[in-house]
Parts: sequence; structure tokens; C-alpha cells
Amino acid sequence: MSINPDVIRAFEEAPIWYLATCWNGEPNVVPVGCKWIDADRLLMADFYFNKTRTNLESCPRVAVSVGLLNPKRGFQVKATARGHRDGPVFERVCQLLRSAGVDTIPWGALEVSFEEVYVLDPGTNAGKRIT
Repeated sequence: MSINPDVIRAFEEAPIWYLATCWNGEPNVVPVGCKWIDADRLLMADFYFNKTRTNLESCPRVAVSVGLLNPKRGFQVKATARGHRDGPVFERVCQLLRSAGVDTIPWGALEVSFEEVYVLDPGTNAGKRIT
């Protein structure tokens, strides 16, 4: 999938991503700081995803949102998340952590491919699906 460069830039620049999951109708949102955009996917280190991990076992559908203040823009990705405890995705996240100066090995890695992207900007495009 070809990703809009504005979407990529927003995910690269946002200091925190917000990961939303749901279980049995109960929503859960967590801030994620150990995160990367890697080609056509989002990668996150799972250090403290206890409730999130439980939710993902029941329902792997997620939303990941970012917002920037200057200029005011934001995007939301909706997709199916995949957790990894080993293998190439897990090793990639460990490599990205090491390059960021983090020596701690995460419990796992979360991979979210771009499936649907929505605009969160204020104004007439708010909520518009762009991919």
C-alpha cells in the first residue's frame, strides 16, 4: 500500500502514539513511546502492554492515532495488529531499541500494517478516509 507522505511524517514526528484496543465492549487506550514507522507498517515495543496484550488476544483490531500541534494535524490508522515474541519483527524492534540507546529487551513487539487511514485534522476533512 502506498502511504501518503504527510501520514508518514506525522507518525515520525509525533512523540507519542495512542494505541486503542477493545475487549468485550470495554475500550482501552495506551500511550506508546517506543515506536517506529518502518516501510509500510508501524512497530512498537511491548514493555508494559499487559491489559493491551490481553485485549489483542481477544480482538486484534486496533486504532493508532497521532496528533501534532504545529500545524494542527493528525491521523488514525485502523488495522489488525500482530504480536511477536521472536523472529524477524521482534529482532527488528530490538535492533531499533538498541540504536535508540535502549538495552532492555521488550516482552514482545507489535506490528500494525496500514489498512485504513483517516484524517484527524480540524475542519472539513475531519474523519475522511484517505487510504
